[in-house]
Amino acid sequence: MKVKTLRCLKDNWTFLLHFPSASATTSSKESVVSIDPGEVTDEMWSELKGRELEAILLTHHHHDHVGGVEALLQKYPSALVFASDRDATRLKFLGRSPHNFSELGLLTTELPAALSTHSMRILAHPIPGHTEGQVAIEIQEGTSPAHVFVGDTLFAFGCGRCFEGTPDQLFESLQFLKSLPADSLLYFGHDYELRNMEFWRTWQEEAGPELVTQEALATATSGRACARLDFELQRNPFLKIRDVESFRLWRDRRNHF
Repeated sequence: MKVKTLRCLKDNWTFLLHFPSASATTSSKESVVSIDPGEVTDEMWSELKGRELEAILLTHHHHDHVGGVEALLQKYPSALVFASDRDATRLKFLGRSPHNFSELGLLTTELPAALSTHSMRILAHPIPGHTEGQVAIEIQEGTSPAHVFVGDTLFAFGCGRCFEGTPDQLFESLQFLKSLPADSLLYFGHDYELRNMEFWRTWQEEAGPELVTQEALATATSGRACARLDFELQRNPFLKIRDVESFRLWRDRRNHF
């Protein structure tokens, strides 16, 4: 599996997962899975050319993460769409609701070969806080590090804000992400890293070296769609906060920055 990162809208990331053809014949097309297609750009159409889109996986229901689904389904009507149990009840594309992630194990006769191979597991972990139905999509392939698509729960050098959930829920969701294997690859929903760095630089003195250091600030860059968990654990202040009261304080300050 290869992960292709694409930009869309103003500062969103969207992802295409490329799988080798299941057949050695020249007529067999490479399988592709889309994650959070907020928009179908010319670059995405180019990436899909000559390939078969087999599934669309959604981390949450916000339009900037699902806005391209209908355009994809018009071109690839057999593609299966998956969302959390909560979001599947309120999303509808071309007159049909997505499948629940909980149905992944029940759709073996419908599942694309790319999603049902014995060497791959797809897990959808509830991580509420940003929204009620937000999930982290974890893809495990053999013994390779897990690919974890966290939507808008965690960003490079930052975290999401609460639109439907509570800071307490978001804090607990971050604790779950922190518990994943350190070599897990985290894929973010937006390119907010430089803005997050500006926030923490403004508050650096009050935050103290326990949360943010000059060395950590110096790592900030634009265009980082993915980072290893252990890298974020070392530098992301929101992952260093140890209690929910402090988390509420810093999340509120970030909201108003």
